[in-house]
Amino acid sequence: MENQDINATLGALQIGVLISFVLFGVATTQCYVYFTRFPEDSSRVKAVTAFVWLCDAANTICLGHILYTLTISDYAHPDRLNSPPPRSLSASTLFTGFTATSVQAFFGFRIYAFTKKIYIPVLIWFMAFLHLLGRLILFFYHAPQVLA
Repeated sequence: MENQDINATLGALQIGVLISFVLFGVATTQCYVYFTRFPEDSSRVKAVTAFVWLCDAANTICLGHILYTLTISDYAHPDRLNSPPPRSLSASTLFTGFTATSVQAFFGFRIYAFTKKIYIPVLIWFMAFLHLLGRLILFFYHAPQVLA
């Protein structure tokens, strides 16, 4: 096996995951502030907010698992960096797709609510659906590795 630059692989992963954890903390604070300051909002908006937060929490757990696996479980085995990634990478892809689609669909709804024109929201919803479809295909393409 040739020498690998750990900074380019594990270093970049660690920095990215740590930044993601900080951003999850910001999102958690925003959710707390939203639920405490706007108790009169509709239950649908609260459900979308809770769903997005839960998907983000699941994604954060998956990223933590990836980082732990590659830096702790596989410690002193740099040859494993060339093996298939941890199973949680596919799950992270799926949760990210759910989060992005929910946010984009809500954005399309808000545009429709303000303008009462359907053209742009339908385009946004269609693109969000394509994004989710792509994530689902990617997840199920790697599903044998995830379920193995």
